Amino acid sequence: MAGKDLYHHFITGKIDTGEKFEEHRQELAEMVWHKMESQASETCRSCHSFEAMDFYAQSEGAAKMHQMAKRVEEGLQFLLSSGALQDFLTNHPVTSAAFPLEKYQNSIKFDLHNPDLSPETEQLDAKFWLALD
Repeated sequence: MAGKDLYHHFITGKIDTGEKFEEHRQELAEMVWHKMESQASETCRSCHSFEAMDFYAQSEGAAKMHQMAKRVEEGLQFLLSSGALQDFLTNHPVTSAAFPLEKYQNSIKFDLHNPDLSPETEQLDAKFWLALD
């Protein structure tokens, strides 16, 4: 994808100045986001896997965030592999109101109250949705 940026910088002149780049920033960002979604961020994860990270070489803030993310991922893996995920969700204050799930068997959507999200959070934004297969 960087080849497109180089092409438009050097050949077409579409983004050859800071002002032109800013003018097309949203369009460029959306192309990258779409590519990341279509590949499940594989390009990023190839370098940013927890196994490839050197927490001691990172800034203190980055190391803390990555270590927390690793613990969350490991916790979810444990819940999935141990079969404890439903118990966790059934007893968690944010998700407990959804159970028993059978009451939603004819629904395509149900609301969960999350006290950690501000009331201004745009709930119609699909990035906040959980799709169950």
